Amino acid sequence: MLRDLFPKYPIPSKCSDESSPRAPEYTICTDKVKSLGLKYTPIKQALIDTVESLVENKFLQKAD
Repeated sequence: MLRDLFPKYPIPSKCSDESSPRAPEYTICTDKVKSLGLKYTPIKQALIDTVESLVENKFLQKAD
């Protein structure tokens, strides 16, 4: 998804620890926090916001 959103950035196709065993997947119930009015940011928007923040704070050079 990150590569699709930012095709001009050199995003690796594999993780550096690819040979390590993957952590087991798990799910959590979010009903209680949702009942309090918490709204989660969609992952796509979170990735966009993160990259924009990294560029703004000069941790990442802006792609041409």
